[in-house]
Amino acid sequence: MPHNSVATRRTLTALLILSLVPLLYFAPSLLTRAFSSSYLPHGVCYMWDRQLLGFSVSADAVIFLSYVAIASMLTWIAYRNRREIPFGGMFAAFGAFIVACGLTHLMDIIVLWHPYYWLAVDIKIITAVASAITACLLPPLAPALRSMVKAAAISKKAQAEREQAHAFTRSIIDSSSFSIIVTDRNGTIVSANPASERMLWYTTAELTSNQNIASLIPQQEITARAAELTDDLGQATPPDARALMARAGMGLIDEGDWTFVRKDGSTIPIRLTVSAHSGVSGVEGYIFTAFDITERLRSQEYLRHVATHDALTGLPTRVLFRDRLDVALGRARRYQQAVAVIMIDLDNFKRINDSMGHQAGDEVLVTVAQRLRDAVRVTDTVARMGGDEFVVILSDLREPKVGGQLAQNLLDCLAVPIVVNQQEIVVTASMGICTDTVNADAVSILKNADLALYRSKTNGKNQVYWYTENMKHATIEKLQLETNLRLAIERDELTLHYQPQFSLKTGACTGMEALLRWERKGHGVIMPSEFIPLAEETGLIVPIGNWVLHRACLEAVHLFQQLGKNLTVAVNISPRQFLDKSLLRNIEMALRNSGLAPGSLELEITENILMHDEESLVLLERVRDLGVRVSIDDFGTGFSSMAYITRFSIDRLKIDQSFVRNATTDAGNGAVITAIIAMAHGLGVEVLAEGVETAEQLGFLLQHGCDAAQGYHFSPPVVASEMIQHFSPRKFPTA
Repeated sequence: MPHNSVATRRTLTALLILSLVPLLYFAPSLLTRAFSSSYLPHGVCYMWDRQLLGFSVSADAVIFLSYVAIASMLTWIAYRNRREIPFGGMFAAFGAFIVACGLTHLMDIIVLWHPYYWLAVDIKIITAVASAITACLLPPLAPALRSMVKAAAISKKAQAEREQAHAFTRSIIDSSSFSIIVTDRNGTIVSANPASERMLWYTTAELTSNQNIASLIPQQEITARAAELTDDLGQATPPDARALMARAGMGLIDEGDWTFVRKDGSTIPIRLTVSAHSGVSGVEGYIFTAFDITERLRSQEYLRHVATHDALTGLPTRVLFRDRLDVALGRARRYQQAVAVIMIDLDNFKRINDSMGHQAGDEVLVTVAQRLRDAVRVTDTVARMGGDEFVVILSDLREPKVGGQLAQNLLDCLAVPIVVNQQEIVVTASMGICTDTVNADAVSILKNADLALYRSKTNGKNQVYWYTENMKHATIEKLQLETNLRLAIERDELTLHYQPQFSLKTGACTGMEALLRWERKGHGVIMPSEFIPLAEETGLIVPIGNWVLHRACLEAVHLFQQLGKNLTVAVNISPRQFLDKSLLRNIEMALRNSGLAPGSLELEITENILMHDEESLVLLERVRDLGVRVSIDDFGTGFSSMAYITRFSIDRLKIDQSFVRNATTDAGNGAVITAIIAMAHGLGVEVLAEGVETAEQLGFLLQHGCDAAQGYHFSPPVVASEMIQHFSPRKFPTA
């Protein structure tokens, strides 16, 4: 209850007590007289009895004062609640009526000493009229009064609900984990919840002690927002709290990432929402709701790192590498400096995975990555492009030769053995380097470095090759050659030539080797040495090899039918073709479609195929199970083990022509041939010498017991239609 109401109630209580004092004093005598036979008769003046006079005056005084107090209270209530209470004038009328009633009692006191009888009568007449009017008005006003009472009850309930809702809202705000700060229209903080205390390390009292919201935001962020608003709105925005509240003041919800400054000066990243708090008179203040986004930013940074860095080595991946290369090239243009890119490919890395497992391979990659990182400058970038390929950006080079020195450092750092599973592994790498200055772009510099890397790998590995313009021309020619090679089968440009093989014991022709030729239109015959390496590199060797296999079987059957007996036809199988999963199926189809006997087909493989994994050895057994003969081509140039030869019952060893060529002039080569023949015969394996070109070479082979031979001394490779005349036996001198 308001303070004035309490004071009025206390005053009325005091007056009532004071007025009751004479009443209590005269009450015993009055009651005695009332029930006595000697009380005053009707019409006797109060003045004749002092006690009766005192009682009458006291009663009239109490009634008068009470009426005045009641009228004053009604009038005061009507005035204070004039907006909420309907029929406020009715309260004033009732107040006037009650005062009039009180005046009649006041006149009863006055006329005891002064003869104002007419005035007393006038007042009574007025009171009577007011009473009559009131009596007439009350019945019609009864519904309105009931509505007013009901409205008052509803208003009281609504007030209670508002207070409950306010308490509920306050509890939600106080229990929220978000910082909620309320300011006035100038940005001065007027309220803050407990979460704000925990976030900012201020107490609520400190926050609400005339502190502005702008003091919690770094000035540079406020200045940036003010500049942004100035551009958007076309009018200057001061760099203060108004910059924070401008959008919310326009009816927009302003949400963005900001920074809060704590009490100790430390900062915390937040997501801040600013909204206007409106009242009857418009915007009364602003609500700033904030929550900590430290973990979100940390997660975003982690995801960004994962997306741009290799999970195994921690090096930048291709995406981040391209970004840094663009930056480095931009700096080179700006400061007239050079940028070098080094493409790195580990030599024979697959052997490590195959022999020691992928975990060992991963350990090697991690070590290589760390060594590369340690070997370059802080301003340089080492990235992993995938697999065993790395790339290095050397930026801010004063002159290109510095890039060559750094590339050599990279080679040297990899030369130190790596210990994996208590075994030392020496890793070498092929590197291609391209240095460009202001005219470079990312695509061309990467392409050129890759061309240099390719030249490094094809020319011996474990070295650094610089890019030159000649490489580009060679690459263009190579690309054109690859394109035409892909079309060679469709254009029917591939043909087979055959070179006969002779027994050195009987002189009879025992078979022939199918040799591929490419008769490219407009370019003549292209030898295998020019296109077979390209076919191996691009994978074209598989379809080309299958074509050779099927064509050789068909033409061999036709020749053998003309000859009237079955010989053998030897077909070269490349390592890549041998590892193709469709090899067995292609062999079976070639034999079935041509009708060639399995024993008449001889597959020539290189000895390195025997060094492959167990799966390759199983495949070789299955080839032998078909009844097909198997020979090892170019024997003596690889790393085969005689254990493999005995295990798979190899039919024939073919001595490489490099040994045969110098057999009579180089004692070492002659010794190798002699050893191969003796070893093979000891295992029951036939020996054939390739590339026999002179009678002296033939004599050497006859002398040391070689079983068969082929070469230009007997016949050059010829087409199938000319092969029939070369099947006639030969006579050789006796050894």
